[in-house]
Order: sequence, then C-alpha cells, then structure tokens
Amino acid sequence: MDNFKQSASLDIIKCLKNLAIKSIIYAPALKESLFYNMEQINDLEEFKRKSSVILANRIDPELTGIFEKVYTRDLFIRD
Repeated sequence: MDNFKQSASLDIIKCLKNLAIKSIIYAPALKESLFYNMEQINDLEEFKRKSSVILANRIDPELTGIFEKVYTRDLFIRD
C-alpha cells in the first residue's frame, strides 16, 4: 500500500474531505472500514451501486458498464 500512500489520489481524497464532500473509497487491499475517516468499501458491486461519480487513476476492465460515472486522467485508456 506504500504506492497508494504516495499517490496523487491521496491529495484528491484530502481535498474532497476538506470540502466536506461525501465520499467513499474502493480499495479491496485495505482491511479497515474507514480510510481518512471516509467509508471504505471492499465489494466492487456495492461500490458501483453507491457511487454517483467515480474518480479513477486509470481505466480498468472492472469499470465496464459504468463508464458514464468514471472520470480519469487515462484519456486514451493506455496509462
């Protein structure tokens, strides 16, 4: 998880938290139910259902079927 702790995603998480925007995090490798005092979900289908907008570092095949919710820096799907 060291790469996650060093990633730009952490900066976005902190900004959302500072703006008091309700956020949930999908990180199946984390065992905690909270991350930075935000709900952390391990089940992808539950995460997809609960999310209105998904910020993704890169496009992943697991996001198929919900691309209309996904915002990513991976514009060419080849990060």
